[in-house]
Amino acid sequence: MIATLAATGCSEQAAQVVEEERQTAVVASRFGGSQLEMPADIITANPAANAERSAYFGDLHVHTAYSFDAFAFGTIATPYDAYRYATGQAIKHPAGFDVQLRQPLDFYAVT
Repeated sequence: MIATLAATGCSEQAAQVVEEERQTAVVASRFGGSQLEMPADIITANPAANAERSAYFGDLHVHTAYSFDAFAFGTIATPYDAYRYATGQAIKHPAGFDVQLRQPLDFYAVT
């Protein structure tokens, strides 16, 4: 009985190895077998801040209660509420609790 269990375990491992090799071959056939090599200095790089090249965070497509489709889904925020939310102030969620961003956004557009 132990021999049967050992043989079953080995055959499962062999089947798993065969499946992994098959998947590797499929990926290699689709992508040419090339791998992206990332130099370690790029991964550990910590560049200094550059005022000429900064990331900004915001939202350019915000719906309010003035929008039919948003209102149909229960949105109660007005454009003024959207402005307050974007500047980091708390506003009421339709369920009654307050929602607030951790940091104000850099840009925001009510559409």
